[in-house]
Amino acid sequence: SVVVATLSMAGKLVNFGVPRGHFDLLVIDEAGQALEPEAVAPIATLLGSDGQLVLAGDPRQLGPVIHDTRAQELGLATSLLERMMARPLYGRSDSGDYNPLVLTKLVQNYRSHEVLLRLPNELFYEGELLPCADAELQRHCCGREYSEEPLDTKGLPLIFDGVVGKDEREGSSPSWFNSHECQQVMRYVQALLRVRGRPLAPADIGVITPYNRQAQKLSRLLAGAELPVGKGGIKVGSTELFQGQERKVIILSTVRSSADQIGFDVAHNLGFLQNPKRFNVATTRACCLMIVVGN
Repeated sequence: SVVVATLSMAGKLVNFGVPRGHFDLLVIDEAGQALEPEAVAPIATLLGSDGQLVLAGDPRQLGPVIHDTRAQELGLATSLLERMMARPLYGRSDSGDYNPLVLTKLVQNYRSHEVLLRLPNELFYEGELLPCADAELQRHCCGREYSEEPLDTKGLPLIFDGVVGKDEREGSSPSWFNSHECQQVMRYVQALLRVRGRPLAPADIGVITPYNRQAQKLSRLLAGAELPVGKGGIKVGSTELFQGQERKVIILSTVRSSADQIGFDVAHNLGFLQNPKRFNVATTRACCLMIVVGN
């Protein structure tokens, strides 16, 4: 009576003899990340005329990953969810409310400290998000245990470490790295794992960077210091890798230290600066402490 499947597998159920209308409810989770053709396949083959379709997701976060510029220009990078949300039916009425018959906006946030939630709430969610995270979780990294250098949080869940590093690249690779930031990230990880009283496990820490080369450098540096990286350990990766996930502590390495290369980043769809959705995801993964290492 209940089938859980990927979109591609759900689209193939018709080939196994599952008739249209067999299911009275079709739910697509993380619909904001799905290509529209991927989403349409199970809808077109399974949903009957009296069935109900629920698209669950966040159109303000990362959409489908499309590398071809022409495909992006022609709309393939826009999910079915995001396209539908732009239609008048799903917009706000003159009174400022959504139609509750067709849209439910989830506003209770159970992940982040209210200070971490404030900026994305103002930028992307019309200030409607309500911080509902467990109070003990919110305060985990704000106590006196986290008052020593470099983790002098001063009772707040945010550290910005201003680093004027150097943009580095190997060969003809379009991906950049910043050795100075790597060292600072390493310093913070080691300090976090030394905290007594309110300890953190390696799996509580995530390191986000928009450049694959920086992720590789960081993974090797942490592994070289005999720190567990990967499954069950410190997760290091791109913003896309962290969508839908969370960690108690997120360290964000922005890498870029030169304004001269911003145009290059735009051309290769890199970095945070020209992609509000990537910025939104990167800054909303932390539960109780976010450390930004950047220029």
